[in-house]
Amino acid sequence: MHETGVVDRSRSSTDTDGLSSARWVLIGAIARPHGVRGDVQIVPFNPESPLWTTGAAMALLPATAARRDDDVVAYASPEMTVLKRIRSGPKGRLIGWFDRIPDREAAEHHKGSWIGVAIDALGELAADEFWYHEVAGWTACTPTDETLGTVVRIIDGPTELLEIRPLSGGETYFVPLVSHFVVAIDRDGQRFVLDLVEGLAP
Repeated sequence: MHETGVVDRSRSSTDTDGLSSARWVLIGAIARPHGVRGDVQIVPFNPESPLWTTGAAMALLPATAARRDDDVVAYASPEMTVLKRIRSGPKGRLIGWFDRIPDREAAEHHKGSWIGVAIDALGELAADEFWYHEVAGWTACTPTDETLGTVVRIIDGPTELLEIRPLSGGETYFVPLVSHFVVAIDRDGQRFVLDLVEGLAP
């Protein structure tokens, strides 16, 4: 959990009871084959996620099933697989092997595939936590309840950024997702309460 009570978008358990779901939280993508035994280089959205462990059940979705900025996608019949081995790779990537990718030819076939977990297989949240994929459309407001705009998404990075579309429209702007600016998170009310310095918002 980050300092503002946010959970990374791939926070979940490895419980597979919900794998019949047709909605998937994307946690990474296959970049390219690695070696000749079926290993692949993975671009993880969060390399520290507890999902990146051997034995984790995952779904492989074709590259056409999602866009780069998607957090959650609906897809009826992905290829289900189990992560059999995982280790650190170059340039922030992971090197993994899935039981449904037995050799380099299969790895080439899955190049560009998205890796996801069933949305209803994710673990329970604490009262001050939320999933990244659910915040699109939430309200951003001031401590005096003045509406600033609508949340577009959260952008992962060394510092997570809250992307907000102003109430008046126009270009989006970004607020660091830290307690200095995010003073309250109301999951039930679907809003972020922000205390912004002058010039941060348009």
